Amino acid sequence: MRAGRAEWHQCKRQTAAGTWSIAALDGAGMLSAFRAKTSSTGTRCLFVSSDPSPQLKLLQDKLPATHSLEAFEASLSKIETQHWGSLSGRCRALAAALRSRTGGPLSDIAFCVQAGGGKLVIALSPARIAGVLGMPEPGDAPPLTLDVAYRLTRTGRAVRLVQADGSSPHGEPNTALVNLVVEARRLWTRLSEGDTDVAALAKETGRNGSYITRIVRAAFLAPQVVDAILAGRQHGALTARMLKDSGGIPPRWKDQAARYLPHSNSGASV
Repeated sequence: MRAGRAEWHQCKRQTAAGTWSIAALDGAGMLSAFRAKTSSTGTRCLFVSSDPSPQLKLLQDKLPATHSLEAFEASLSKIETQHWGSLSGRCRALAAALRSRTGGPLSDIAFCVQAGGGKLVIALSPARIAGVLGMPEPGDAPPLTLDVAYRLTRTGRAVRLVQADGSSPHGEPNTALVNLVVEARRLWTRLSEGDTDVAALAKETGRNGSYITRIVRAAFLAPQVVDAILAGRQHGALTARMLKDSGGIPPRWKDQAARYLPHSNSGASV
C-alpha cells in the first residue's frame, strides 16, 4: 500500500530483443496481470526492467491525457506522428487486403484454421503480422486467436457460410442483387412516366408480364435494405432469386428489414 492505495510492481530483468514490445509484454503475461490488478479502483501498477519498453512509455505518456484516438493522435510529436501515420497506413492496407474476396495475405499470417460446432477459429502469428507490417519481430508473443460463430445456409444449389448474426463474411456487394435493384428502378421509372405498361415492357424485353411485375417489386424495398445491398451488408443468405420469387416482398419496410438484414440491424433473418 502507498498513499492509501494498492501498488503492484512487475519486474523483468531483460529481453533478448533489447527492448520490450507490447506484444512481448503480453506474451510474458504482464499485461493480463496488470489488467486483473487494475480492475479495482485506485490500484496502481508499475513496470520495472533493465531493458526499456518504448511502446509502453509512449502509451504511458500520451494516453492518460487523451480520451479518444483523435486526441491521442493530436498529442503526438512530429516524429511520432510520422511513425504513427506510417504504421496506421500499413494497418489499413492490410485490413483492406484481408477483407478482399481472395483474403490477401491471410494465408501468410494464419497458421491454423478450424471449423466445427458452429464456430470458425483462426490462429494468427504475431511474428508474421509484424513481418507484413514491416515491424520488428515481437519475440515470443502468443498466437492471436479470432473466433466467430457461423452456420451454413443452402440457397438453391449454393451453400453459403453465414455469420451468426446473418451477415456475409466477405461484405462485398452481390452483383446479382445490385443489378436487380437497378433494373427494378429503371422499369418502375418507365412505368411511372405513363408512356408504357407491363404488357408493353414484357414484349420489349422478351419476358412475360408476371416476370416484369416481380422485378418491379424490388423498386419498393426499404431504403435501409437498398443501402445494405449496395454496400454488401445485406443478410448473407439473401439472393436475387428470393426477391423475384412469387411469394413476394413484404409490403412493410419493417418486415423487409427483419427478413433481409443481419440480426444486428433488424433482429431477424431470411
